[in-house]
This record gives sequence, C-alpha cells and structure tokens, in this order.
Amino acid sequence: RGHDALTANNTELALSEFRQSCEINNAKSCFNVAAVIEMQHPQMTADSDGIKTVIEFYAKACLLGFQRACVTEAQYYRSSDYGALDLAKAEHMLSTACDAGEISGCEDLAEMHYQGIATSPDINLAATLFKRGCDSGGRAISCFNYGLMREKGQGIRKGRADAIEYYRLGCRKGSDAACINLAFDYANRAERPIAMALFRKSCDNGVLLACTNLGEMLRDGDLASQASAAEIFRKACDKGNG
Repeated sequence: RGHDALTANNTELALSEFRQSCEINNAKSCFNVAAVIEMQHPQMTADSDGIKTVIEFYAKACLLGFQRACVTEAQYYRSSDYGALDLAKAEHMLSTACDAGEISGCEDLAEMHYQGIATSPDINLAATLFKRGCDSGGRAISCFNYGLMREKGQGIRKGRADAIEYYRLGCRKGSDAACINLAFDYANRAERPIAMALFRKSCDNGVLLACTNLGEMLRDGDLASQASAAEIFRKACDKGNG
C-alpha cells in the first residue's frame, strides 16, 4: 500500500503505511519511512526538522538487519553537516555491512580509507574494496577509483593495462571521469575517432575538461573542425572554464 501510494504521488499516505509496517518490525518499511522523508526534504542539514527522524528510522531498519539502511545511516555519521559526526561508528557500520555482502558498504568504506578519514586509514584496503565494488556490479565511480589507483600504484602495484580496463568498465557504467581517462588512452595511441567521441559524450554531459580536450583535438583539423572547436571552447568558457 505504501508503494502504491507513492506511485499515486500521495507521500503522506505512503508515510502512514510505511510507519505502520515499521511498527511491526518490517525493516524495509522502516528504511522507506526515512527515504520518503529525505525525498520530501532533499537539502537536509543539522537544523532540518526531519533529520532526527530520518536517522532514527534508518537506525531501526539497520538493527532489524537491513544492511542497506546501515550504509545509509552511516552517511550521516561521516559528515559534520548533520550534527551527528562519528567517524568510528560510521566505519564500524560500513565494515559490518560490507562483511554481510552489502557492496555499497564496501564502497563507502573504501572511500573513507582512500580519503584518510577512517580511524586507521589503509590505502591497500581502499584499493581492494574499490575493486570488489566494481567487480560485483557496484558504482561506476568504484571502477574509476580502482583504475586510477592501479595506474598510479596507490595501494597496489602499477598496471597501466589493468587500469585502462577498469576505466573502460567505469565508462560503460556511466562514469564521465572514467570515459575521459579512457579517451586520453585512445588519443595517446592516435585513435582519434574513439577518443573524440568519448570526449564529446562527457562534454555533452557538462564535463568541461572533456569539452576542452575535444576542442583541442578539433582545433588541429580542417576549417570545419576548427569552427566546431571554437564553438566548444565558447561553451566551456561560458560555463566558467577560464
């Protein structure tokens, strides 16, 4: 009933139904209560009216064993924006969720270690978890992050070919950063058509770095290409790329 109410754009009825289900310990419904409140208030801060309720319902869903709720709850402990900063608690929750097979928990834990905000940052563990996330069908950015670490030799042995393969995976999943790095590889091998197409794809998505590089490749062509380059440079310039 709650989901049907959401489909009908009646969020108040949906909340009522999810709350009733949560009261009889349906973990997914507790999660949904918090998620719907977040949907109603997309710019939450520490002073937002619903912030405590959101954390409370994610916490209940987590205690009932719904690991995705644990991962989402941990996000509120990873930032000082919500008045609930507790990095040690976030790390423990993400580690538990990851061990239980919740891939998003592994990926968030990898970010904490990569950013150095874990209690004992471990760059090797970050690389391992990013790879696990990508290989398990997780976020596109995990593929990009592992590829970048592989290319730079961060927490893992350098391997250019393997890095490119993970950029390719990330690009196919929708990471513009991965597409750009893959495009650089094609450009370095003088395979201009694919490089330009990849840069254009990310440029069309609003990534100014891709626009700049596409413009530079077009600038080296004929008059028609140079005119296209000028148009793309203007687009990037107008959006603030000095």
